[in-house]
Amino acid sequence: MGLFLTMKNHWSDFWRSGHTTTFGAYYEKGYEGSIGEWWQRVLSGMEEGQTLLDVGCGNTALLTNLLQDGKALKYIGLDVADIQINSIAQDLLWQAVYPPEILSGTAAEEIPLASAQVDQVVSIFGLEYSDLSRSVPELFRILKAGGGISFLLHHSASIVTQMSKKAVDEYIEADINQAIQSLQVIEDVQRNKGKAALKESPEAEEARGQINQLASRYLSDTNPATANATMFEFMTQVLKYFRIINQDQKQRQIFIDDLGREFVSYRLRFEEMVSVAKDEAGISQFQALFQQVGLEMLECKEIYDEKGLLAWSVTGKK
Repeated sequence: MGLFLTMKNHWSDFWRSGHTTTFGAYYEKGYEGSIGEWWQRVLSGMEEGQTLLDVGCGNTALLTNLLQDGKALKYIGLDVADIQINSIAQDLLWQAVYPPEILSGTAAEEIPLASAQVDQVVSIFGLEYSDLSRSVPELFRILKAGGGISFLLHHSASIVTQMSKKAVDEYIEADINQAIQSLQVIEDVQRNKGKAALKESPEAEEARGQINQLASRYLSDTNPATANATMFEFMTQVLKYFRIINQDQKQRQIFIDDLGREFVSYRLRFEEMVSVAKDEAGISQFQALFQQVGLEMLECKEIYDEKGLLAWSVTGKK
């Protein structure tokens, strides 16, 4: 239960920020390109009126594509995090023949669906975050006889995993904590003595100096090959505090609290991405688990996009 709550919380924070894919703002095409082609192949094999379960659906990026495609399928989105239908999909719901069902805050290890109810299970970088020894048997249970599976799984050598490793390595916890503490000192002085007292306060001036030193360290290098992108982004966010310094105290404190929580969640998400990525041995274990529960694996291969290796693509049926 502890792992469930940890994952639920930091991924909930991520989706609550409005992202529609696990790549966030750092992978421009998101679910287009190679992933879009994969998705079209899945849709082409389904008949209207069939039921599709999207495991690890996030803020329903695939539902958006489904509605834009105009195919009448019964969509069920499941995610351990607290998620919601994104705004683009919301605007398209009027044309949906079957209203989508969203299972928010729901683990893949215990799917609240009747047995033999689903025609197709899909997952884009979602299923591997679950306990596969429990979630794979659940998928077998809820699939109809002859039902299909189509997954994209994190690959240990993919560009996504390499980006995630880099983000973790660039996360300098001591400096992040120092910047947050310095902001809090400035905020405490302003709350207790007023903004006019900031320049006269040795504590506030020292805190401002510490922030300036960190900003100089991480914002002066703009070369993508050498810059610390994680800390560059963090310090850019830190400096936004001084744009809202004239707002009310409640809003300023929310900003500081959210900033600290956001970057803790940032590290945890990327650490998880790295930990669940599959190498050759991991994907072999995955295949063996499928065979154990009675799922037939039809294909397991690496897929690429213009940037290089992207994911493992796995298809099969019951």
